[in-house]
Amino acid sequence: MEDELGVRLFDRTTRSIRITEEGESFRAHVERIVAEFECARATLGESVSQPKGRVKLSAPASFNEAIIGPAVCRFMRLYPEIEMHVDLTDRMVNLQDEGYDLAIRVGVLSDSTLKARRLATDLQVIVASPDYLAAQGVPAAPEDLVRHACLVRGDSFMWSFGHGGRESTVRIAGRLGSNNGEFLRFAALEGQGLLRTSHARVAADIARGRLVRVLDGFELNSESAIWAVYLSSKHVLPKMRVLLDFLVDWF
Repeated sequence: MEDELGVRLFDRTTRSIRITEEGESFRAHVERIVAEFECARATLGESVSQPKGRVKLSAPASFNEAIIGPAVCRFMRLYPEIEMHVDLTDRMVNLQDEGYDLAIRVGVLSDSTLKARRLATDLQVIVASPDYLAAQGVPAAPEDLVRHACLVRGDSFMWSFGHGGRESTVRIAGRLGSNNGEFLRFAALEGQGLLRTSHARVAADIARGRLVRVLDGFELNSESAIWAVYLSSKHVLPKMRVLLDFLVDWF
């Protein structure tokens, strides 16, 4: 194949083999061809009764063994003919170019050509480490946040709350900010301040007592949700259809 294409697809040594940049580009095109073939075969009904094939899934890094692990293992027990490859990353993968069938994303979706299916509301919580709360005290109401160090995500300096049918907005401040949720989670674990984040991101930390929820009586207003996004296609393969249905039920 390399001779026919006139390029080197792999760099080889006596101890290793590594795909080249040209090989990666070629692989992405081939995966799309294989996906089209599977779609064509599925329309003939061969795999409708018993979904089969390979699914490449991307999910946030925080969706580790606490969330996505049990879900994938349960799904594979239900559908033994389906193979799964799961990448846990906070990077926004390109489904088309990188050969992903499905990505789970958390937040407010931007406009795109991808199809999306809502899996669940993204419950927002405010957390801090036990050491921080012991030293700085526990906020009893949203207005108390002005006296606390808050970890700032991007340029989100306004936190909105709902309580008793009323809404309020508090302008927070803090010495540490980042556009990366995992970095801010680490900072919260290190006692650097209060963090507003997705419950899914910190569920394991809360369960183990490493982070503590505060202001539980106040609802954090947000349009954020947990989504499954996938490429737009005339036909949804049976393996994708059963996976999407399963994830909706699971979440």
